[in-house]
Amino acid sequence: MFGRAHAEALIARWQEKWSRATVYQYRRELLHLAKFIGQQTRRETTGLVPRVRRPSPRETIATPEEIERLKAVSKAWMRLYILIATTTALRRGDILRLSQAHIAADEHAGPVLRLRQQKTDRILTLPLAPQLQEAIAALPPGETEATPFLERAAGKPVTVAMFGHEWKQLRKKAIVRPELTSHDLRRTVAVSLYEISKDLRTVQQMLGHTSLSSTVIYLEHKDPEKLKPLLQQLWTSKGPVQ
Repeated sequence: MFGRAHAEALIARWQEKWSRATVYQYRRELLHLAKFIGQQTRRETTGLVPRVRRPSPRETIATPEEIERLKAVSKAWMRLYILIATTTALRRGDILRLSQAHIAADEHAGPVLRLRQQKTDRILTLPLAPQLQEAIAALPPGETEATPFLERAAGKPVTVAMFGHEWKQLRKKAIVRPELTSHDLRRTVAVSLYEISKDLRTVQQMLGHTSLSSTVIYLEHKDPEKLKPLLQQLWTSKGPVQ
């Protein structure tokens, strides 16, 4: 039977191999597993999984100059990726599959992107920026409405491996910081939107987070005096506020 000793051994092994952020995420999944086991066996699993230190929030965001350098030397499909990422804050997996089938008409907002997020399995609706509308309109036609925009721009399917290789090469060519990841473009949008609005709920809606605590973690380093205490208050004995 799975017990605390097993959980401790798993976490210790993870801590030998991976970063604090990775271990923290894996522990969260282990908590879900422990809860499921408890439900199936009618056992009390509270406290089964030991605590680990929360990783420091990542602070890296792309500067306007870096974004322009990336776009200036990138291939057409990667330039489109950067445009989508910096106007929608979508995750990489969602951008890779984004297609005409995800564009809808809204009575008040006009054209919008509407898709089910891979990570949360929740429907997300976002405004479609004019520059993105123009870029999409200029793409070669796809075989179907479900043909991803990046595939139309590249002339072939864009895989995760293909994207990862191209991103590494692009960073060198554009002479940007080597630690800059594609996910940092999502954080860049979050920080920029918060600096303009100072509205956590607006940023949460844009990012499609199910928990406000996730949004605060993205932004804590930009406004620590205000956001760190809020992050602490968001957690109760029942978990994060949804």
